[in-house]
Amino acid sequence: MNALRRLRAKSPHAGYPHGEALTDHLSATLVGARLLHARVGRIDAVPEGFWRWVTVAALLHDAEKVPEGFQADLTGGGRRLCEALDTPPANAETDGTQPA
Repeated sequence: MNALRRLRAKSPHAGYPHGEALTDHLSATLVGARLLHARVGRIDAVPEGFWRWVTVAALLHDAEKVPEGFQADLTGGGRRLCEALDTPPANAETDGTQPA
């Protein structure tokens, strides 16, 4: 098995009993970026290479999920810190700041 195929982007949940593969997630993000480029086209207000950087960002946006410690957090059924970072805590104040 390719070592990259073992990496996960998301922990197990409905529809993904083993978690979502990082390679599948990045591939889908890249497809989305390309579809958006095809739909929007050239944007006069941004530099010429904008869409190339969108493509790079699509491929690298979850690079922090590669380290072993992060993968252990996803598959260990523990705190799932990675997913907690994607959602504000339940006690976050409405102005976006966190309580002291």
